[in-house]
Formats: sequence, structure tokens, C-alpha cells
Amino acid sequence: MIALAWFLPLFAGLADAAMRGVIKLTSVSRWTLIAAGFLFALPYYLFWLSVEWPAEVKPAFWGVVALQVPLWIVANMMIVEAHRAS
Repeated sequence: MIALAWFLPLFAGLADAAMRGVIKLTSVSRWTLIAAGFLFALPYYLFWLSVEWPAEVKPAFWGVVALQVPLWIVANMMIVEAHRAS
């Protein structure tokens, strides 16, 4: 199963390369690009949840998610604008 763990970095790298091309060549909304990034990762996460379902989700997990997701969205917005400016 460790070999499957390499799939996300490879898939994410290919998706990022494709997104850079889309960012530079089109004027697609940054919100659309961020949503596409979430959708690229969704099949991978769903696969891992079907293979290794977590035994218990503790309440602290949701606090981390509540902090991480907005920061990740802002970081992606800045990345999109940086690629468009370059």
C-alpha cells in the first residue's frame, strides 16, 4: 500500500502543471481554479477512505480543518495571481 501513497504527489504534480497552463492561457476565475484543485484531489481521498477508514474522528480534527482550509484557499488565490502576473 506504500506504493499507492506515491500516487498523490505524482497526480498532484501533473494537475499543478496543467493548472499552470490554464492559468497562463485563460482568464478563468481563480475560484474555478481552486475548485478544480479540490476536485482533482477528491478521487484520491475517496479511494483512501474506502481502503483505510479512520477508526475515530476526534473533535480536535475539525478545529484543524477549520484553520487549514481557509489558509489553503488564500494561498491558492495568491499562487493563481502570482502565475498570472509572471
